[in-house]
Amino acid sequence: VFCASTTRFQTQPNTHTPNLFPKKMDWPGLLKWSLQYQDGTTESNLAAMSEEDRKWITTAMEKYTFDDVEQMKIIGQVLRVPDDPSNPDDLSRKEDSLETLSVIVDNLDAAKNFHKVGGFVPLMDAMVESQYESVRRSSADIFALCCQNNTYCQVVAEQHGILGKILDVW
Repeated sequence: VFCASTTRFQTQPNTHTPNLFPKKMDWPGLLKWSLQYQDGTTESNLAAMSEEDRKWITTAMEKYTFDDVEQMKIIGQVLRVPDDPSNPDDLSRKEDSLETLSVIVDNLDAAKNFHKVGGFVPLMDAMVESQYESVRRSSADIFALCCQNNTYCQVVAEQHGILGKILDVW
């Protein structure tokens, strides 16, 4: 289900990747609650945050934020692992990772970052070398998404000689 207020999908949990899309946070409610204590109608008693409060807010932020770059690094590592049809989890792990990646790289800057963290070349390799048809197809879709209107990714793809490889395989 695509959520109109964010660019994240709400997916069914899987066993291969961490919970990438936490439950929806009530950000308007949090803002309203915060403002009722700082609306200027009463004097504010601001003080340094206690260590316990600091730990709580750090835990809450880690739980309800999504680190695109870290996730792209993990996905790049998953794509680097050679295909192993004897492992029943191999295909689903790669498909789940590619599904997540397609959501992330929809942003032009994220597509550039995917290359910068070392994931773009393994994606191109999976597109032409994977034993799994679904992985090759998903990789090709994501590759097209990364390169569409993105000169940076187009140049990287050209430097990697991917066009010749695509023509040989497809």
